[in-house]
Amino acid sequence: NITVEGWKKMASGVESIKLDNAMTIVDQKITVSSVQSAVNIYNINGQLLQSFKGKGDFTSRVLPLGVYILQVDNSRVKVMVY
Repeated sequence: NITVEGWKKMASGVESIKLDNAMTIVDQKITVSSVQSAVNIYNINGQLLQSFKGKGDFTSRVLPLGVYILQVDNSRVKVMVY
């Protein structure tokens, strides 16, 4: 489990700050393991940037530096790519 602390003051409407999947950010790419159904990556304005449907591991394309909302299966978390 990953718990992201310190994001509670950022306004985005994302209440859940826990992610049950292992997640890493390397070389401006987000990798999530053990996806059960879907991954969506949104920018801070709510625009869908990348979507994945399926099971297994997911690696995003290279993302610009910034804050993103990562939805994995039924969980959401804010992440920072830096």
